[in-house]
Amino acid sequence: MEKLDYLDPASISQVKQAYRFADAAHLGQLRNSGEPYITHPIAVTALCATWKLDAQALMAALLHDAM
Repeated sequence: MEKLDYLDPASISQVKQAYRFADAAHLGQLRNSGEPYITHPIAVTALCATWKLDAQALMAALLHDAM
């Protein structure tokens, strides 16, 4: 969570909640490489965090393909 240290605690909590939802939505799904699918949304979110995007953008990154 150190990458999110620029966010306030409430925002970090929201991002964590979005992560839990995304993780559950992708449970059991694998990428062609055999890795868990959740690695992709996490990688997108990590990139967005390097740009110091707000919590809503980070949540969108985590959830962008959860449907």
